[in-house]
Amino acid sequence: MTKASARRRRAWVASAGASLALASGQAAASGFQINEQSASGLGVAYAGQAAAVHDASTVFWNPAGQALLPGRQAVGALSLILPSTRFQDSGQSTFSAFGSGGQGGENAVVPALYGTLA
Repeated sequence: MTKASARRRRAWVASAGASLALASGQAAASGFQINEQSASGLGVAYAGQAAAVHDASTVFWNPAGQALLPGRQAVGALSLILPSTRFQDSGQSTFSAFGSGGQGGENAVVPALYGTLA
């Protein structure tokens, strides 16, 4: 590669990087954490999950824990999330012009599937 082509390539990469940086938008969001990695973890409220070895789902928190599991294992879970919130403005708020706020979330099914090989 010649020096001129290396300079052109660096200039192109720099301009592409600057363009991407300027074109990126600002993230303005809110949310909540859904900790639904496994059914066995949910059963113990995820207490000690980084060290506990219940089943193949241990690979989410501690991949080395699969060495303590016998044979091949597979485990799966489906978690149904049904958020329900109600917003009601009684007219006392200065923000009543923005509406009632609507529903705070949508129903969802969160799958989890893990497998280990001995």
